[in-house]
Amino acid sequence: RTGGTTVQLAALPTRAAAEAEWQHLRQRMPGLLAGHQLVLAQATVAGRVWWRVRTAGFSGAAQARSFCARMRAAGGACDVTPF
Repeated sequence: RTGGTTVQLAALPTRAAAEAEWQHLRQRMPGLLAGHQLVLAQATVAGRVWWRVRTAGFSGAAQARSFCARMRAAGGACDVTPF
């Protein structure tokens, strides 16, 4: 990872579902996600546990925003988040 910026691609209620979503996204958008690794982040929101599907490796927020724009154009969800 370079920089402190990640992007969030999904949030699911179980680790297994989050890992499966990452594999699904990699199959659906191999060119976009090539070279990116899964970064799982667990969070509790309103008493419920969520597994956030994220990836890192961006030189900064501008590069992450550009990645998100391409992800959204391909039909995916994407939000820039501080690491």
